[in-house]
Amino acid sequence: QIPESSLDHFLNEVSQIIEAANADKNLDRWIREEFACLTRFKTLLNEQGFADRTVKSYVEWARRFLKIHKNVADEQLTIAHLNAFLETSSTFASNSQRLAKAAMVSFYELVLQIKVKSSVRQVVERKNSRQVLILSESEIRSLLDKLPQPYQTMASLMYGSGLTLSECVALRLRDIDYDNFLVFVRTATGKIERETILPKSLVINLQNYLAEKYRGNALSEDRLLFPGRILKSDDGQSRPLQRLNHRTVQVMLRTASKLAGLATDATCMVLRHSFAV
Repeated sequence: QIPESSLDHFLNEVSQIIEAANADKNLDRWIREEFACLTRFKTLLNEQGFADRTVKSYVEWARRFLKIHKNVADEQLTIAHLNAFLETSSTFASNSQRLAKAAMVSFYELVLQIKVKSSVRQVVERKNSRQVLILSESEIRSLLDKLPQPYQTMASLMYGSGLTLSECVALRLRDIDYDNFLVFVRTATGKIERETILPKSLVINLQNYLAEKYRGNALSEDRLLFPGRILKSDDGQSRPLQRLNHRTVQVMLRTASKLAGLATDATCMVLRHSFAV
């Protein structure tokens, strides 16, 4: 005969095993549902024409939101859940709060089909204590002298035309108007968003860069101005040229800053701020 205490202990262990198994099933189901929800959100954002980096950021904010509310069914999510989530981001920088708000508004309206814009909590503005770094013309020249191609031409455009890194990397041959000295900045769908100046001093530099890069080959107007590496598939066929990695450009700028003896690292945003002065 099994002692009653031993039997109780055995039944308790069995109960714990069953509860753990059920929890694993619930967790597995939640992971599958979350994946399906985020995949749908990503697809809808792409259909709306959002840039790849924006889609990635929005999906990440949605993932955080769903993780916090994993015990709440999608159809039970309300504006109160949204505002509670945004409240947790109120300690972040103002730009991060705006990104979270934009991401979640898109998630609610595209995935949950709930209009929320007028009901979402306001961003808590925070003072930026960082001083904006501006480089002098001599420092810009020293920096450019230490950069190899294509990074020298990219840095020249960010400084001379006031472009962000994302705008610069996305440029195509059609976006340079040599006759009118203009650079066209386009949205993710190809629509012209704004125009900015192309310094006359950069025209020859750009043409020399392209001549050296492509060595006189006929080029499509849709070709990237600053492509990344050419990737090849298993069958040896070349894939379409990819955009240059942002991180690579940032590392090259930081390295050139040290070689030029600058007091602080020059970033892509510093180049753009220097243009505005």
